Amino acid sequence: MTDQTLQIVTFGKVRAGFDRESVAANIASLCKYDAHRVARVFSGQKFIFKKGMDRPTAERYLKALQRTGIVCRIEAQAAPAESVVEVTCPKCGTRQPQAVSCWHCQVVMDKYRANQFAAQPHQQTFYTPPAPATPRKSGLPLVKILLLLLVFGAVSAWYVTQKPFASPKGELDADASFYHNDRFDFSFAFPKDWKVFSVEEAIQCSTIQREYADNYLLLISPTNPKHCMLVINISGLGRDYFEQKGWQGVVRSTGNRHKIEYQSVDQIDNFTVYRVGYEIANSYREDAYFEANGTMIQVYFYVHQSFDTVDLVAQMRALLDQNLRRI
Repeated sequence: MTDQTLQIVTFGKVRAGFDRESVAANIASLCKYDAHRVARVFSGQKFIFKKGMDRPTAERYLKALQRTGIVCRIEAQAAPAESVVEVTCPKCGTRQPQAVSCWHCQVVMDKYRANQFAAQPHQQTFYTPPAPATPRKSGLPLVKILLLLLVFGAVSAWYVTQKPFASPKGELDADASFYHNDRFDFSFAFPKDWKVFSVEEAIQCSTIQREYADNYLLLISPTNPKHCMLVINISGLGRDYFEQKGWQGVVRSTGNRHKIEYQSVDQIDNFTVYRVGYEIANSYREDAYFEANGTMIQVYFYVHQSFDTVDLVAQMRALLDQNLRRI
């Protein structure tokens, strides 16, 4: 094998004895990656850390990356592939590979651009013919009326579907143990003796606290987050990802990294809920996904295996079945 032909790749799998949050923080620190690039490392697709290396250089980089807790390997560099087209989200400004929805804020980018364009005033220029010898009525007022009606209809439809003034974070009534989200049209009730936690209290990863805290809608636990916790958040896997992969493709991708223990597709109050459960870092975790107003919402829970796992898993699963409601 000639010099400068090796690369280091990963599929996002975490080494035994590490958890994903700490590995993400280690990689961000070592490689100076921003949150978007760290998320790509754990996408389940092949991710190239570095390429164009000889064997001694590749082995030095491999040892450094393995200490972060990520599973990676050296392989021969493939022939140059077509470059990935990147776009900038018109709403949040995140740079990312071309896709239908923004991975960060979940907005449908083409639709957002069209709505922004429709909301801006545009000067219309109409041809005015020379005044005829005999005065006649102009059709211009009718054209204006039709344009106004079209613009009003488009803005009304956008307002009804997007609910621009409803906060994506939703509203929590802690005294009533009740959460509702008008932006995404769902509500969730939980037992009164359960505790509500902030992202800073429940999740130790500084990258998540800094970059993704706004995506976390509700974090609750009957004890404390180290033992078990249920989380509702805006999914990092967009609707276009689910459409491209299909549910079984998502399950297979999860199975490439973890041992699958449970999967189902259920109807809960007119939501189609996709669930997959698996073992991770001495815990059982179950991820549930459903679509709400064009956005994928994730509800996941985990239970540490040192506790009564079977009963707690049944309790967590029943909580979702009984308390997720469409508004």
